[in-house]
Amino acid sequence: MARLPPALGPGRFAARACCRGSLSEQDILDHARFLECVEEITLEGESDPRPVIRDFARFATHVLGWEPADLMGTTEGGPIPESLEVNLRLMRSCY
Repeated sequence: MARLPPALGPGRFAARACCRGSLSEQDILDHARFLECVEEITLEGESDPRPVIRDFARFATHVLGWEPADLMGTTEGGPIPESLEVNLRLMRSCY
């Protein structure tokens, strides 16, 4: 699950409103698309729900405007290159 970076959260839209005095219709539509990708979950051992984006591909294409071919590791984007793969066993030995 991807955590919601503050730069992509509601504060971004509040900052626009502060600078311009109000939100444009496009800002409101952008925010609505963003909120469609966010859901609340409660992690094990916690009582307060957290906002998360579970479907990064949907977020990237629906909100950020990426093309499906931009997403490696998908049918449209092709396989992830070996140069980007990491052996987690090797990483664990680094600590």
